[in-house]
Amino acid sequence: MHETRLLAEFVAGAKFEDVPGEVIAHTKHLLLDHFAVALFATRTEWGRIALKYAREFSSIDECTVYGQPWKSSAQHAALANGLCAHGYELDDSYEGGFCHPGAPTIPAALAIAEKESRSGRDFLLSVVMGYEVMGRISRALGRESNQQHHATGQVGAFGAATAAAKAMALEAGPLTNALGLAGSMASGVMEFTEDPKGTMVKRLYGGWPSQSGIVAASFARDGYTAPATIIEGRFGFLRGITRNYDLDLVLAGLGADYQVMRTVFKPYASCRAFHPMVEGIVELRNEHGVTPDNLECLDVGVRESIMRQQIVYEPQSMMAAQYSMPFTAALALDRDLADPHCYDGDVLGDPAIRNTCRKIHAHLDAEVDAFPRYAARLAARLKDGREVKVAVWDHKGTAAKPFSTEDVMAKFNKVTASLMRPSDASELAQAVGALDSDAPDAIRRLCAALRTQPSH
Repeated sequence: MHETRLLAEFVAGAKFEDVPGEVIAHTKHLLLDHFAVALFATRTEWGRIALKYAREFSSIDECTVYGQPWKSSAQHAALANGLCAHGYELDDSYEGGFCHPGAPTIPAALAIAEKESRSGRDFLLSVVMGYEVMGRISRALGRESNQQHHATGQVGAFGAATAAAKAMALEAGPLTNALGLAGSMASGVMEFTEDPKGTMVKRLYGGWPSQSGIVAASFARDGYTAPATIIEGRFGFLRGITRNYDLDLVLAGLGADYQVMRTVFKPYASCRAFHPMVEGIVELRNEHGVTPDNLECLDVGVRESIMRQQIVYEPQSMMAAQYSMPFTAALALDRDLADPHCYDGDVLGDPAIRNTCRKIHAHLDAEVDAFPRYAARLAARLKDGREVKVAVWDHKGTAAKPFSTEDVMAKFNKVTASLMRPSDASELAQAVGALDSDAPDAIRRLCAALRTQPSH
């Protein structure tokens, strides 16, 4: 079927005027979300390491690094920005492929748009196309079939390469080569889930593919060749990852079913699989008065993947805590997980939270596991003998329970509140809002707003 070539032809021929207005509006909301969560992660230890690297190893002063007064090379800026975007478990998520498209795609598109003085509309179109290709390849892998690899670290290279290539205005031939190169750069394994210390490596799965995408597009522009069947080939990407791929999904609805519209928001800084559980706990707290003190035990019905790798009772790092179902449940009983600062301080060593954690139990729930998206079933037994049950299907920020514009702005303001003056946050939001205008300085204005230094 030549899926790789047909995708490249579609991307190369795409025009901003052909993209529906609701797609552009949703993309701008995702951009606001991306910039806020990436700026927030610049204050983390792993964020500071990435920023140091971008500054130390680049002698080219051309592309914006979020929150910094200095610039770096395109690929180093994309690495640092993408890592930070995926650096706090708050970045957007693709419904159907379980990857995070914004982290690798947006930094690659922005770096090239800034470097080559593209318009705001060029940048928006590049982002939409990056989400398009990344989403389609991700959903072709199938739900949970990619058990050994982290999808963002792998398919992210395709999204970033597409976004960078579109910003470079590559034709279909070089764009096909860019995808072929990206497929050979795709990487990212799940071993971090086996380590109670969590490590920092998962954060890299937003930055490394972003950098790889820029390298792939740059090489392809200069004539570097690569397999034109990287997606569908006998030794191609899909077959190399799983036997359960669905090749038809790569092209199904192309040009009408925009994958960026399948991308959802994360309200809480934890693994998204826990989000319905978090909202169920909020209901138990607010509607039924459940507290850590009066709770005897909380039983949670979950999907198979959580049982397999996310029942960790003694997490020793923030990453491990964010990927631990019992710890996340205990934290949600004690704090507001919609507050990005809920992991600050000595939360890992808090004896009260550790004690509550031991009251959390999980079991495989067949109905929850069969649900095509995320869900949870909770049963709280209280010390007074009461038992309260709730079930939550989907979570806020998804297509089933969508964020409004007000919800997007509320999260943006909450995440940036400790980083920027209100006037600076407002300028960043306005710069994003003006990207689809005819303003010739739209990208310059956006990048200037992004270089506003956060207060750490």
